[in-house]
Parts: sequence; C-alpha cells; structure tokens
Amino acid sequence: KLWYQRRVRDSPQGLLVYEDWVYVCDTNHHRVVRVELETGELEVVCGTGAQGHDLEGGKSGTEQEISSPWDIELIPLQNLPGCHGNLLMIAMAGTHQIWGHALTDVAITHRGQKTEHEKGKTWRLAGSGDEANKNNSYPHKASFAQPSGLSYDGGKLVYVADSESSTVRSLELPSFAVKNLAGGGLDPADLFAYGDVDGKGTAAKLQHPIGVAVLSNQTLLIADSYNHKLKTALTKSRVVSSCLQVTGLSEPSGLSHDAHGDIVFVADTNNHCVRVVKVGEEWISWELPVVDRARCSRNTGVSWLLTEENPTTLTLSLNFTRKLNTSASSNIKVTHYTRQKRDSEEVSVTGHVVLVPVQGSGAVDLAITLFTCSDDGACYMDKYIHRVNFVDDTSGKALMKANDPILVHLD
Repeated sequence: KLWYQRRVRDSPQGLLVYEDWVYVCDTNHHRVVRVELETGELEVVCGTGAQGHDLEGGKSGTEQEISSPWDIELIPLQNLPGCHGNLLMIAMAGTHQIWGHALTDVAITHRGQKTEHEKGKTWRLAGSGDEANKNNSYPHKASFAQPSGLSYDGGKLVYVADSESSTVRSLELPSFAVKNLAGGGLDPADLFAYGDVDGKGTAAKLQHPIGVAVLSNQTLLIADSYNHKLKTALTKSRVVSSCLQVTGLSEPSGLSHDAHGDIVFVADTNNHCVRVVKVGEEWISWELPVVDRARCSRNTGVSWLLTEENPTTLTLSLNFTRKLNTSASSNIKVTHYTRQKRDSEEVSVTGHVVLVPVQGSGAVDLAITLFTCSDDGACYMDKYIHRVNFVDDTSGKALMKANDPILVHLD
C-alpha cells in the first residue's frame, strides 16, 4: 500500500492485525506504530523515534523510549485466571528483552500478587538487558540475545526466536518465566553454540533463527534463518527436525500460520518473495509472487446468477485460465446480511462452478481465496471480495436476471 510505503520506510519488521489496525515494528525508527486499514492513518503506539537505553519502561506512548522492536504478538490476558485486558508483547531486540504494551487496561495475577497497568503503558516483562543465553524462573534475571520472533500458543506459552543465541525459548504466562526449548549451549555466555543439527533440546543446533509460528499445541515451526531451512520442534519432547521437503530457501525470516487452511506464509528474504507452505506429511511449497494487476484483471473474474428455480442458491461461475491447485484449499467465505442477522459460512472451491446457499432477502459478501498454478509451474494465490445484493419478492423470484455476469477484478 502506498500510504504504508510513504510513512514507514526504514526496515519495518513484525506485523499484527488488531481490530481495524495493522501494528508494525518500525524497527530503525525505534517505535511501534499502527496503520488504520481503511484510511491509512498512522499513529505512534510507543517509542520516541530515537534509540532508547531504558531497561525498565513504565511510561506512556511517545514518552517511552524503546530500542529496535523486532516482532509483536497479541496476548489476550483474559485467557488466564485472575488476569484481564489485551497485552501487546514486543521482542525488543535492541535491549535484548521482552516488553509489553497495554492495548487496554490490563491486570496480571501471579501467586496471589496482582499488578495493573493503564492503557498505553509500556514496560519490561522479561530480560535483564544483558546479551546472553540465560534461562530463569525470575524473568528479570533471564537474558536474551536479540530476540526476533514471537508466537503465542493460545494458552500459557509464548515462544521466542532468540537470534544471537541461536535458540528458541519459551515464556510461561503469567509468570513470564523463561525456559529453553531448543538450541544453544549450557553456558549462558556462549553465543557461538550454533550449527545445523536435528536433536532434542540443547543437543539440537540452530543458526540465527528469526521467526517462529505455533502450528498446534505440540508443534512449533522455526525459521532457521542462517541454515536456510524450516524446522519443527515438538514442544512436549523438545525434539527438533528439519523440513527437508521445503528446499531453496535463503534466510527465511517471518512466519504466519493460517490454521484454517493449514498453510504457512514464509518471508523468504534473500529470494525476495513470499512462499506458501502446505503443512503436513508432504510439506508442499510454492512461491507467492507479486502479480501484475492489469494481467489479473484480464485473466480472472467471476460471474454469478440467482436461478429462478431455486432463489436460495447462488450459482458462482469462476473464470480463470490457470489450473486449480488441488494441494491448497481454495474457498469462498460467504457472509449473509439480512434484516435480522449476519451469518458466515465457508464453501470449498473444487472447480469452476460453485453453488452458494443464500439466506432470505438482503445481501451476501463473497470473499474468494483461489489457489492456481500456471503451466510453467508457478503458483499463485488470488483474493477477491464482492457483494451481491438481492431481494426475494412475493413471487419468490430474484431481482437479478439469469446469466447476468458480474466481473470482479483484483484490487
């Protein structure tokens, strides 16, 4: 988006969507910002714009200096007993710590002790500020070395890709106790215990991992960046294995897991592309390129009709020239709007014609996710959003004419 390009231009890193905003680690400006999805309006969440050296925090918004935020993660504290509010967790690479920012008023209760933070406050959660590989049940005595990736399992654990120690650690909520999951050595001062070895716990070796993504409550995906690999870690047994089916990566970094489609988007940094990886036994992957918009407008589109014989069914005719990628889950999210309510459901796409049920009078939104491949082997993911307005009159006929085409172009 051009509004994003103009306003955040110096090494943006972690991204998070929360409500109607995209939160961004504006790393080299030493701040976290948020961009309103609809208007492109930008607001500073925390940070002064200059590199800070504060190791404690506690101030609000633009009053609080921070240092090289690298990734962010949303922690809904209401999932934990005695806690409430939404916490933005920040991997603060510059001070080798993990910080928090209160998106709402928050309360954290641990062992009967309750601490409260007003909305807008930013403060240290874990890490002494020393650059080291030190795990500790007391979070302020633990040490990190350029933490770069965060992933929350939805329960009591947050996983941290700690790049310079070549480890993956865990933070236990709500105590924020720090433990080793994989990689590194036994000496906290040794930041050179790296390698490329599958194994268990510290016997496994990584090299400068930057990203992590929870796949399930027992499996974590690791972007083992300097080994140019993806690896999995079983969170219970701490066993690490290379994903040998995914090849050709060059310094993979950011990871984003779409649990519904069981796919992972990988920022394949030195190949200058985003790759899509289908999670499973085969671990199929393909490149997600930036496709020319004019080409998309000519080659793809949709048309639909409401049949007079069955006014509650929308016949969707997909017009695309590439082959449907059967290894991925093409689908249509259907949102129904009526006078009384709004409902959503999902319909699979297995061919060019899809029957979509509609409910009563009103409108329906179609969010189409289409995975296709060309004859030369390049694969694509395209998204389309369109609204169909329809009214059932007393005769039960749709106001739209049969075979009346509506073309949808890629935004």
